[in-house]
Amino acid sequence: MGRPSDDARDDGHGVRGRRGGHGRPPRAWEGTLRRVTATLALSILAAGVGVAAGDGGAVELQLSATGERSGVAAGPSATSTADGAGQAGAPDRLGVAPHRADAARPSTPRVRTRPGTPVAEGTAVVRAGSGRRSLAPVVPDGETWERDAAVCQLLDPSTLEQLGGTAEALLAQEGGSWPAGDGCLYLGGYGIGPMNPMTDVDPQLGLWARAFAIEGTDGNTFVVAAVDAIGWPYERVRACVECGARAITERVGAELGIDPAGIWIHATHSHTSPDAMGAWGGVPDWYLEQMTVAIEDAIREAVTSLRPAVLETAEVVAREHNRERRSTYRAAEEANLGILRALAVTEDGSRLLTDVGRGTPAVVGTLATYAAHPTTRDAGSGIAHADWPALLEAVTDDRDGGRTVHVQTGLGNLSTSGGFEMGASLADRIPDPGAGDLLRRADVQVTRTELRHPVNNLPLALLGVPGLVDREFLLEPSTVAVGEEETSPCTSAGPATVAAPIAAARIGDAVALTAGPGELFANATNTIKENSGARLTLPLSQVNDALGYIGQSFEVDRASQQGLGFAADGIGPVDYEDSYQIDVCFGDAVLERTLELLGELAD
Repeated sequence: MGRPSDDARDDGHGVRGRRGGHGRPPRAWEGTLRRVTATLALSILAAGVGVAAGDGGAVELQLSATGERSGVAAGPSATSTADGAGQAGAPDRLGVAPHRADAARPSTPRVRTRPGTPVAEGTAVVRAGSGRRSLAPVVPDGETWERDAAVCQLLDPSTLEQLGGTAEALLAQEGGSWPAGDGCLYLGGYGIGPMNPMTDVDPQLGLWARAFAIEGTDGNTFVVAAVDAIGWPYERVRACVECGARAITERVGAELGIDPAGIWIHATHSHTSPDAMGAWGGVPDWYLEQMTVAIEDAIREAVTSLRPAVLETAEVVAREHNRERRSTYRAAEEANLGILRALAVTEDGSRLLTDVGRGTPAVVGTLATYAAHPTTRDAGSGIAHADWPALLEAVTDDRDGGRTVHVQTGLGNLSTSGGFEMGASLADRIPDPGAGDLLRRADVQVTRTELRHPVNNLPLALLGVPGLVDREFLLEPSTVAVGEEETSPCTSAGPATVAAPIAAARIGDAVALTAGPGELFANATNTIKENSGARLTLPLSQVNDALGYIGQSFEVDRASQQGLGFAADGIGPVDYEDSYQIDVCFGDAVLERTLELLGELAD
């Protein structure tokens, strides 16, 4: 059930669920539990099903034709790109190359360079690469993509009556557990279940899987990939079980000789992007497999295109582009736009390469981070749209060169401020290539662990356990006691358990990155920054999983967590986000384990 706000509609999404174990058939009692919990879940959903949408409507942007910092450059790069994303002569209202699916061709732009200024003495020389692949659906022979929204079923009271509230009717659906029309795709983020059929892809910005890779001075490699989707689960158990983040990182890591702990898959969380979780209508196997191939190919391209580079960092305060979204208290802010960028150098590492066309240092790739829910587009239109992060990426790519990958930080309690256009405004805040702080040390350290944690949020358990969302829930009770001090822990217990991935990375002593398995609240990301010891800390959200909101225990009201937040947001202590937290102690556990991993890497 989407939460409305004054200039956008924010999200509601459940924890991603389970239907079976690791390679074993379900036990008889599990089937009974699924039938019971599915029936209860349907009863809860039948009590109130709503559809929310974003700030719909076309947005006309006046972008510079000179490639200056106000927008995207015009000219050849605005109508064609090496990866087939352009189409000569097509309308170009945003100044961005019109989108076309082409998963086979390399995406690295061809750039003329010449040796430029000498690299500062003592600067670390690494290797870096970037890549991207289209996520626009390409329907294989024998499959269909239904483009008529009227044919696709929606979740409403009549649908529930038709199903009779039986788990069997839900679990029999191909590629997902919701009642979806044949060949229908859905947009994810608003409400729950089949809400907004996906009938087209935005022709200007498109949908992409992007990747940025860095091979450190010690030979270790770190890769961040971003996929335009509402979320990407760690373990899938229903549709395409080999398409989860864990399986992808292990498979691609083995192929490329990279530690899987150093491959991070982020979901951009646009609320008008495809439902890759199965929670908003189900995902056909053919499209889920296509998205997985695109992610893997983007990572491969980034790694196989590694070339000599130096790394620079920057951090800019951009508070005007996000705002608190909590109803009953003032949450912490996450106001910074963080930048980690690779600049190309000569083979011997002695000189920066200059981009002849732009007259600036040649950019290999840029990792940009900011926190704000991407909820500015209209889900009711049926058009899949990657929202403001895609505009930030497109503007930065065209102006500075290379490929930009945007990743969310502490977005859990933050909404947008400034609408879709904020993507261009944020891009304008990114310093010019060469204006950042260069790294003098650039060895790469990575680590990843799994945090086993109880699920005591009954409504989410009722969605997760029967398989209404395609994320593994273990039907095992567990308990937790966690906190900064052993004498005052947060304690909890639940009948189900999740294994959540937590990761951390360091690049030299100046850069620290962390990976949270859902929508981290800004208090946690600020605490990570304060304790990392690095000059630039990028605490990333929605990495390798999408387990809903992740606030700390003092930010969660236990009554609201048990479903009250759906109906009584803003009344007394009730906040909507509480209803989509798997456990009151989960945020504490994620934060403490993250700090431990950073400490281990610093030792």
